[in-house]
Amino acid sequence: MKNSSVAPFVKWAGGKRQLLKQIRERMPQKYNKYYEPFVGGGAVVFDLLPERAVINDINKALINTYQQICNYSIGMALEQEGFKIINNITWQKTNPPPNLACRCFTHSTETILWAKKNDKKARHLFNYQVMKDMNGGKQMKDVWTGSLTKASEKREGKHPTQKPEYLLERIILASTEAGQVVLDPFCGSGTTGVVALRYGRKFIGIDNCEEYLQITQKRLEKVENSVSTKRGVRFDR
Repeated sequence: MKNSSVAPFVKWAGGKRQLLKQIRERMPQKYNKYYEPFVGGGAVVFDLLPERAVINDINKALINTYQQICNYSIGMALEQEGFKIINNITWQKTNPPPNLACRCFTHSTETILWAKKNDKKARHLFNYQVMKDMNGGKQMKDVWTGSLTKASEKREGKHPTQKPEYLLERIILASTEAGQVVLDPFCGSGTTGVVALRYGRKFIGIDNCEEYLQITQKRLEKVENSVSTKRGVRFDR
């Protein structure tokens, strides 16, 4: 646990700023990961600044704000670890959740970072022609516009931040070839794996939530039953 703290950037009904001293006194000195299912304004997590944290909230617009902040932090961390940002892609949602607080603009975008090792010998794959063909013969730009995840993609179960399959389709087809391995260390409900298998890639998915792994398994088995070549899906826990 770090000794420094950061002030929350929003005021929140039911916030715990006045209780921080008592909460801090009751917190264990050491723990592996901090969980907060209803983060709200984030008074506790910003006060504790744990090295590893999982936060959630029923307010989708609020969680999207935290995600945008996290994206900038991830970009800085990648550069500090020796990576170079190739593209900063903006996903513009055509049907974002409404802004219930009415105190700021409606959050309607998320960021996709594409990076490679910052080494002269490092090479990255970009299937330029495939992307151009998908975009009606024009160069594809770094702003991708589309809707939120369809209900039909959530039939096996729901995940709070599940991404639509068309996003992963672009990412995987742009940067991999058939037969290559796609790794998703936070696979959630398995959308990355669904698209990877559909287009003949191999897939390794990791998650620490058994419920989401079960959703992933169901979705991958469904894809395996629909493709012409049965490669077999293996799950290790």
